[in-house]
Amino acid sequence: MNKILKYFKSIGVLSLIFVITGLFFAFANNNNSDSAFQLKKVQLKDDEEVKLYQLMSFENEPCVDFSIIDAPKTPILIRSLENEVRFNDVFRMGVENFSYLRTSNITDYLQYWSSSTDKIHVEYAKVCPWENNKFSSNCWVDKSYKNKTYYTIDTKEDSRFKDLVISIFKNATTREWLLNTSFNVYDKISNYYPADWKLNILKQLRQMDSFLMEYSQNPEPVNNMAKNYGFQFEVGHNQAMLYRRINNDGVSAADLRETINKINLKVLESLDNSMHKFVRTILINNVYEINESFSDEMGEKSYKITTKQSDKIINVKYNQIYKLKILNEGKKNYLLISSYDNKNILLDEKLNELLNTY
Repeated sequence: MNKILKYFKSIGVLSLIFVITGLFFAFANNNNSDSAFQLKKVQLKDDEEVKLYQLMSFENEPCVDFSIIDAPKTPILIRSLENEVRFNDVFRMGVENFSYLRTSNITDYLQYWSSSTDKIHVEYAKVCPWENNKFSSNCWVDKSYKNKTYYTIDTKEDSRFKDLVISIFKNATTREWLLNTSFNVYDKISNYYPADWKLNILKQLRQMDSFLMEYSQNPEPVNNMAKNYGFQFEVGHNQAMLYRRINNDGVSAADLRETINKINLKVLESLDNSMHKFVRTILINNVYEINESFSDEMGEKSYKITTKQSDKIINVKYNQIYKLKILNEGKKNYLLISSYDNKNILLDEKLNELLNTY
């Protein structure tokens, strides 16, 4: 067990080189990626303090625009695998999940999807709705509550959606069509995804491939771990999802690895076309950029602090920033970062650390 846990925690020298190279091309060479997908400008007075969660409260959620995308024409092979749920129902679900940029984990994009309405086809609450294709009537299930009928889609309770996807994935021809269809969509909108988001996806894909390679060579340690409560926290949510596909649904590790490597190449090819570096950035006094980042190599959400006056990047973990304060001296701004336990970092406009008690 110690061996495999150590394996999961260690990315290795080649992966480190890959990340550094990716960061170089995505952040240094991309002339169009200076702004964030969502940018908020804040002006703070001398000695004015603000909590980070207040700054990170935006009026709208960050949603990639899929309006130019239409549902694909479903070929006969795919139609032959459909149950009452159609492929375009799954396609819509995927679009609405992958439109949302506020999540950092791949499994969050593949999570259970649910909606409840008082009649079929009315407007329903989704963070990033896509209007180019309606759900078919068959994928709604009627439920009664307090003498009133509701129509719901709940893929956690309804296995028809997963059954269709697994059927498509198990067949080499239909799996290839699914990938090509997904890649065609991604090619049209990949520039909307920030470079930091792509680096995060690439990091997770590498970890997933490493898990599959190790599991294929020596499955017993993982099988033993899978008996424990909290297995997904030991190996990671993505890896636990792969384990379930292999052991619950009969998908081969080889097919999963092949698919992951193709996705990895597709995302890698798009690294330098991003319009933005980050999903969300707070610009304080037109000097300090607080960039929300998901590409931390240790798998943690962090904040990358930058300024136009410096090429430095200050990385601060998500749980190490509680509040921010601006201190003025003459015409210069100084940024004071404080943690929950009152540890501090004081930065000048060139990101020199004048104080660090972390």
